[in-house]
Amino acid sequence: MIATALMWSPILIGYLLGSLPSAYIVSRLWAKVDLREEGDGHISATAAYRYLGWKALVLVLVMDFGKGILSIYIASLLTDSQLILVLTAYAVVIGHCWSLYLGFKGGLGGAVTFAVLASLALKEAFIGVGVFLIVIGITRKTSWGTYVLLCGASAALAIERESLLMIFFPLGLIAIHLIKRYQTRRANPNTTYSNEALADLKRVNKSPKH
Repeated sequence: MIATALMWSPILIGYLLGSLPSAYIVSRLWAKVDLREEGDGHISATAAYRYLGWKALVLVLVMDFGKGILSIYIASLLTDSQLILVLTAYAVVIGHCWSLYLGFKGGLGGAVTFAVLASLALKEAFIGVGVFLIVIGITRKTSWGTYVLLCGASAALAIERESLLMIFFPLGLIAIHLIKRYQTRRANPNTTYSNEALADLKRVNKSPKH
């Protein structure tokens, strides 16, 4: 029983670390701003930017990347099971999107998604980045770019004849993102913001309500 618990513990650790709401923490500590009560209520790096500027944006992104990388690193110390590592990666992203600490609210998880992908498939992740930059350069849609990045990584893994688990791993990340995006749109269809990072970053910062 203990051995089984230890084997599955990376997934729980991943979820708990992923649940750490970087944007919320930075905004609360930096300016006592509760992003859940501001604007459209989105909890994201771009939301932190709108109220606190570029420094906050960078700090949130670093924290999001960090929790993704740290979760996979801890998992790799506890197990060499590819399945557990992949499930841990999913748990991190799910934790970010549905944070235990914020009543199961959260962001879309772009940064943490890339962090876990790069942690398990670094070369393929950066192959996907090349396609991502082309797509957002043409469409200005970061969500489309994210999907293409993940599909590109999946294709690269297939070409390299990796396991089926790893080939389909990036596609699972797309599924999580789509579910969260659908939920966000359904909850607030008239949101001022588009959930497209490039468009949202161009918007004029608003002063938080007090």
